[in-house]
Parts: sequence; C-alpha cells; structure tokens
Amino acid sequence: MNILLNGLMCSGKSTIGRLIADKLNYKFIEQNELVLINTGYSTIDEVYSDRYTLWLESEIEVSRELSKYDNQVIACCGDFVENLINIKYFQESSSDYLIILLDAPIEILTERVLKNRISISAIDQEKIKRNFSKLFRERDSIYRSSANHIIDASGSPQETIKRIISIFDKK
Repeated sequence: MNILLNGLMCSGKSTIGRLIADKLNYKFIEQNELVLINTGYSTIDEVYSDRYTLWLESEIEVSRELSKYDNQVIACCGDFVENLINIKYFQESSSDYLIILLDAPIEILTERVLKNRISISAIDQEKIKRNFSKLFRERDSIYRSSANHIIDASGSPQETIKRIISIFDKK
C-alpha cells in the first residue's frame, strides 16, 4: 500500500506524512526533494521560473520510479494530480494506493504559509494572500476529484493522524 498525501502547501503533507510513516512502519518520501534532485536546481522557485516543463517532466519520472515500490507515504508535489500521468503510474503498478487530500480552509492554510515566512512586509503579505487564494481556487476541485479520501487537516497533527488511521481501521 502506498499513501499519497496531496494538498496545498502548509496543509501538513510533510508533517503528517512523517508521523503516519512512523506509525505504519512505512518509508516517508518527500516528492519535491526528489524532483529537485532530478532537475539539478536548488529551489522549486528556481525551476518554476526558469524551466517549469523540466519540473513537470521530472515529476513524472519520479512518480514512475516511486510507483515501483510499496509501503510508502509520499508527500506529493502540489501539482501532482494536475498531471494524470503521475496517478496512472500508481494505478498501473501492482501495489495498492490511496490518494488522501489534506484539506483545510483557505484562511488556515494562508495563516500557516505566512507563519512560515520569517519577516514579510504588509505589501508582501497581501501579495502572498492573493497568490495563494488564486492557487487554492485553481487546484481545489482537482484535489477533491482525484482523492480517495478527504481528511480535515485544520486541527492538530494528532487529530489528522487519527482521521487517517481510521481509514485503515475500516478496511
């Protein structure tokens, strides 16, 4: 079984993913890190501004490779589900998988994003809020339609983990 955690930045993919992987004795994978290594860039911003298509191509390569293995919790790239090829690799692999959307209201996600930025001017905060809201509107329906389960991630990591574990208790 592979667990693919999806959602916007600051939805908890990395934090929750590590904790779930530990609890299930699975391997935790940060897909963004593997794609960055594959592209040779240092940051996501650099790749996006220089060669976005390279990011997408590398994301597909990483998805193809990860789909060969089992017992992984993968914190997916934010645009993972926008390219169906990424999902197809997991569908065609022999392992079972779940796509879990870590869902939280835009206000909570925006607050988390701003908290992660050390010092931001009021003008930059407004720009971040606008850009993040736009991204939320663009991706929300795609995230929801591709998810096997939608989990409320607006509370503590422990609450979110309980919700995810309950999925396995029902199986």
